[in-house]
Amino acid sequence: MPKFFIKTYGCQMNERDSEQVAHSLIARGYQRVAREAEAVAICSGAFFGGVRAVALMGATGLLTCSGELATLNLRHQIPVFLIVSQRGSIDDHRIYQEVQGRRTIPLLQAYDFPYHIIDRADDVTSIPDAFETCRMQKRPFVLFLSRRLVKGEGAS
Repeated sequence: MPKFFIKTYGCQMNERDSEQVAHSLIARGYQRVAREAEAVAICSGAFFGGVRAVALMGATGLLTCSGELATLNLRHQIPVFLIVSQRGSIDDHRIYQEVQGRRTIPLLQAYDFPYHIIDRADDVTSIPDAFETCRMQKRPFVLFLSRRLVKGEGAS
């Protein structure tokens, strides 16, 4: 059974939107997971079952599960493909996102995790290549979706 995890920040409207997404996913047969590290573990197990899996999370979630990625996936050469929303860029004027912006890429570089940033809709076609790179290198691979891409060009 496919699983999902949603962490919501902000106002009550964000909570409502998250619950709508959750209900939609549950109706399609997905099961909610408790935290990002569980999504990494599920994707890791899926690899051994021959199933292609992707973990979707925010930058904070990536930071919280970096220990699992280093000790489980990197050490044992288990590929896990992560699509992560990139926050804290210079066009993201929210102070609480700035910390992730400064620390996420340097952390990946310290672990020598490959990563790629998609900033334009035209570049979305590179996702299959990034996924195959992850599997070929047998290591975690992080594909960032920039705030500009997710929110649309010129987002405030």
